[in-house]
Amino acid sequence: AHPMPWQALLGDRGRVIGMETFGESAPGPALYEHFGFTVEAVLEAARAV
Repeated sequence: AHPMPWQALLGDRGRVIGMETFGESAPGPALYEHFGFTVEAVLEAARAV
């Protein structure tokens, strides 16, 4: 999801994992890694808030 509308709801205290581009083509796991949609990234974001 695009982070902009979510960031507006969360404010400065929240953290959003999202992407602002489209059109990439590759196997799902490769794209998750490329865009940072990993378990580690989600845990890091959760710990940051």
